[in-house]
Amino acid sequence: MSDIAIQVAWGFHLDPPIDNAEEFHDLGERLMVELLKLEECNGNVFDSTTSTDANAGTILVEVLVTGDEFVATMQMALDVIRTAIHATGGGTPGWPTAEDLVPGDFTAKPVGVPALV
Repeated sequence: MSDIAIQVAWGFHLDPPIDNAEEFHDLGERLMVELLKLEECNGNVFDSTTSTDANAGTILVEVLVTGDEFVATMQMALDVIRTAIHATGGGTPGWPTAEDLVPGDFTAKPVGVPALV
């Protein structure tokens, strides 16, 4: 059983403006197909979605990943998105790691609950 669930949403803005909206939306659909393939082979990956906005030139990718440790779970989410991008023929130069995105020591500690009067 996993203790952590992280939903990662990653937005991409493509320049220059999109000339062919149908091809752009097809790219989002192909990315979704690849995310679903990754869900099938990894029981810790769920609820992947993609959305495209050709007018803005943006693609939004979301994925829910479960795990036992925060940074490792975040890294898995980033790896899933990156793998799906590569499967569609895209590149990811400069792709960050979880350590790049999580500042310092990221641990959660329980807080006391005040007594009700």
